[in-house]
Parts: sequence; structure tokens; C-alpha cells
Amino acid sequence: MQNNTITLNRVTYDLKTNADGTGSWWCLSKYNEDECVPTIVIPDEIDGIPVKEIGEYAFNSYLGLRTVEINCDTITLRANAFYRCRNLSMITFHQLNRIKAEPKAIAYPDPHLVLIATTECRGHFKIDAFTTYSVNRIFRKNGAVVQ
Repeated sequence: MQNNTITLNRVTYDLKTNADGTGSWWCLSKYNEDECVPTIVIPDEIDGIPVKEIGEYAFNSYLGLRTVEINCDTITLRANAFYRCRNLSMITFHQLNRIKAEPKAIAYPDPHLVLIATTECRGHFKIDAFTTYSVNRIFRKNGAVVQ
């Protein structure tokens, strides 16, 4: 039997299961800020179970965060997942096939935030996923700009 919560590298993940009991996934629920770590790497799976979600306020006012690398195939960014991370300047998506970003998923980041996708990606960020007007809503794929 697996634990319902696990902490790896100062990041807490909660195990979630569909209502009918089929399918489980990890949700990054909280970053436990105890020292300045400028880069967070989110794995694609933990113990063979995929990481598919970054929960509401998972990164709440974490000023030390500069870059995030997401290694997931499919990811949902809940509202305010990155809330007031004012120095967050780059999010890189590796292996991404599908993304869903709820309104205000990235709230008040660095005004020059750049989003990078290293592979072809289905899905997109809607304008309301951001709460800062000057955010660069640009994906770069293999060096080429994709609008």
C-alpha cells in the first residue's frame, strides 16, 4: 500500500484517485520553502505513478523561485499554482503532450516570464491563465518561436 502523501526535495505531492477508483496520479500540493532554491524540477512520475497536476497555491509567494522544469507528459496547472512568484522568469515543459491551465494559474510572475516547450504540445494557455499583462506568452520549440 502506498502513502497518500510524499515529500521529495522539499516538494509535497498528494496521491489522488478518480471517484470510481480507477487511475491514480500525483498532485504537487506544496513547496516547503526552507531555503532559497532557484530551480525546481518536477518529475514525470513517482513510484511508477504519473505526476499530472500542480495544485492551487502550490508555490505561494515563493520569491526565490526563478525557473521551473516540468517533465510531465500531461499536466494541469490549477488556479494560482504559481502565485506571486515575482522572480519566476522561465517555465520549461519537457515531454509535454497536453496542458491545461486554469484561470490565474500563473499569477503575478516576473513580467518577462517565458514559457518553453521542448516538444510539440497540444493544448494552450488561455489569456486568463495569466494575471500580468506584460507576460511573454511565447513557447519556443527547438529554438523556433511558436505563437
